[in-house]
Amino acid sequence: MKVRDMMQQDVITATPTMSLRQVQRLMHDNRIRHIPVVSDTHLVGIVSDRDIRDALPSPATTLTKGETNYHMDTTPIDTCMSREVVTVTPDDDMVQAARLLLQHKFGSVPVVVGERLVGVITDTDCLQAFLTLISP
Repeated sequence: MKVRDMMQQDVITATPTMSLRQVQRLMHDNRIRHIPVVSDTHLVGIVSDRDIRDALPSPATTLTKGETNYHMDTTPIDTCMSREVVTVTPDDDMVQAARLLLQHKFGSVPVVVGERLVGVITDTDCLQAFLTLISP
């Protein structure tokens, strides 16, 4: 089974200039943990909910709530996104994609053709592919 058979093609993306708050809201509203970051259609990074949490001021900070909100509203996502992204292509085998997810402990991997984002494959998609293969 190929990645193209299981990948999600309607991918929610962010741009490098979006704020931490905007991307956090996208994740929350769409119940996702990872968002590919694109410039036009080219993949330039990926950001996880953990990346955003790590970019926030410490809970022990002396910043006021207003200062923390200002930080969330004005800090672009490109300050905390991963720029070196592990990817797969639509022609890769699902077993290869699953191995990448396990090896790197990722929840998702962007699917690209060249540098153009065409989809995403998640750990849930890999489980679905497995069930498809073993179900009578």
